[in-house]
Amino acid sequence: MYYRFFATCADLTGYSIKDTEAEDSYSMLPLITGTNENVIREYTVHHSIDGRFAIRQGDWKLVFCPGSGGWSDPRPRDIKKNNLVLPPMQLFNLKDDIGETKSVIDDYPEKVVALKAALKKIILDGRSTAGENQQNEGMEGWTQIEEIVN
Repeated sequence: MYYRFFATCADLTGYSIKDTEAEDSYSMLPLITGTNENVIREYTVHHSIDGRFAIRQGDWKLVFCPGSGGWSDPRPRDIKKNNLVLPPMQLFNLKDDIGETKSVIDDYPEKVVALKAALKKIILDGRSTAGENQQNEGMEGWTQIEEIVN
């Protein structure tokens, strides 16, 4: 979790972050000091306990799994155990549905395409910040990213 604060600490101390360090860290100092109230991070990538991904942009969240992908219902083991048939992806408008209770994936296909493309780029670039692309190690056989990067 250190990477969440790395850029902020670097900003505080004047440390210049190398391209190979903290590839996903953004400085929150402008928000803390009130010098910038603009959005700092365009996308937020989530990773569930089950290894499933989701990506957020503003009010939109695209989830790359049926069910919750982790702790809440329907959990991956419950889906399998009860032979539930659920869509492989879900799209939520968090402004209208903060509880993520109704997927609107069929209503906004262009948002699905855009968010999927953004997550693919982040994965293949090895980072979500500006800078030189980084090598992602261990991607072979990682079934949770196959549907995203292919």
